[in-house]
Amino acid sequence: MDGKKHTDINSFLNYMQGQIQTLKKGNKREETQPIEHLDSEVTSKMLESVEKLEKEFKSISREAKAEVNFLKQQIAAVSQEKLKLEQDLSGLTRKIQEAEMKMVRDLNLKLPTSF
Repeated sequence: MDGKKHTDINSFLNYMQGQIQTLKKGNKREETQPIEHLDSEVTSKMLESVEKLEKEFKSISREAKAEVNFLKQQIAAVSQEKLKLEQDLSGLTRKIQEAEMKMVRDLNLKLPTSF
């Protein structure tokens, strides 16, 4: 059935092309004038639609670029914060080790050499 629909559509399109060609080739100006006006109107509406789509695309592109830039800034800020936290952790780890060593020295604890 799809093949028949496809054939019907092709037949219709061929028929319409033939009608348009016949009207364009006709000697009667009155018959072609409405078609030319319709062509002009359709072309005008299509151009308006394309322009509208282009404006929407540009607007969406600007918004997307702004969002990407914002996200890049956020990533940079988080990366800086991560680096600071890693440095703080390293410093705190070092201080803990120093405190543990001081406690061992202050208490003069000696580890047994044999069990």
